[in-house]
Amino acid sequence: MAQPADSRRPSVLGHAILQLLTRNAASGYDLKKRFFSSVGHGWHAYDTQIYRELKSLESGGFVTGKVAKGRSGPQRRI
Repeated sequence: MAQPADSRRPSVLGHAILQLLTRNAASGYDLKKRFFSSVGHGWHAYDTQIYRELKSLESGGFVTGKVAKGRSGPQRRI
């Protein structure tokens, strides 16, 4: 029987995101940039995967988010 989505353990991508977030708070956009730099050598995560995983991590209680003013555009969720 499948477990509810919010009680599952993080995926491999979720663990990678959690590792990055232990270093400093970041928005999905910031994480996307990190995956294209040092973390992303040989591993590509699409924007949709990152944002979906962030929502899953938040609903599972692994991270909490807050709304912050964007640097030069719309608000961001950190």
